[in-house]
Amino acid sequence: ALSIKSAVINDDDKTPVKILGVDMDMTFAREAESKMNEQAYFIKNISDSSHSFIFIFDPELNKAIYENRNFAKFLGYSQPEVEKLGENCMVILIHPEDLICNCSEGLGNIEHLKEGEVYDAEVRAKGPDGNWRTLLLRQIVFKRKESGEVSQVLGVALDITVQKAAEEALKEQLHFINQVTLTLPDMLSVIRLSDRKIIYANKKPFENKGFNHEEMIEMDPKERELFIHPDDRDMVMQYFINFLHYADDQIQTLKYRAKNNTGQWLWLSVRGKVFNRDDSGDVTHCVNI
Repeated sequence: ALSIKSAVINDDDKTPVKILGVDMDMTFAREAESKMNEQAYFIKNISDSSHSFIFIFDPELNKAIYENRNFAKFLGYSQPEVEKLGENCMVILIHPEDLICNCSEGLGNIEHLKEGEVYDAEVRAKGPDGNWRTLLLRQIVFKRKESGEVSQVLGVALDITVQKAAEEALKEQLHFINQVTLTLPDMLSVIRLSDRKIIYANKKPFENKGFNHEEMIEMDPKERELFIHPDDRDMVMQYFINFLHYADDQIQTLKYRAKNNTGQWLWLSVRGKVFNRDDSGDVTHCVNI
């Protein structure tokens, strides 16, 4: 592709006598422009289809200068409510304490990040029902001044309210179990089924059987498998798989051999049931006695 610029040269009587022209090869510039348009289109598609809230925040202006969607809409506000809140609703809806922390301490931490490093912060934002929702903000430096001071922050907000509530509910369950198991003579454990990690185990009964409680909690599931008799490992694995299809009131039993820290093989008899499910109803944890 060529770009031609020309000019007419006149004599003293203003009669055209010649044309002066310059042609430039614009191929590279057109290709670069095309690639930039493709990248912009790609980024826009990702931004528009994302369920997250993507923004660029200017701390000096104290507002978001770019949003992939309206922040209030992201939180579930209706169109009339969005219009009433106005353009700078992000600053309005985030809890004042969290806004100060995020814009001062948060930016202070961001300034010391290396290129590409991410700073995470949890903030509260008021939902349309008046309750505070928990958002995880993942932020990186988008632009700096010549002095090195942060001038723009690129961030992605994820609504983790449901996950936080589930975590708190699980903590309450574990606290209740801990209080009950202080007087329980049997070994009790809560296992995360995705990787068979021990989330909780009552200390005294495990140690009475010759197992190191701290080691069992910290141990990688693959390492813990070595304490199970080789002939029983497939059976134990199937025991955990079965819970994925169990109802909450179903009880599963298992007898297998395990070696304690003294090298002694013990026969263990276990009764287990579903302990926790995620929002989709899938089983995530089992409890075993």
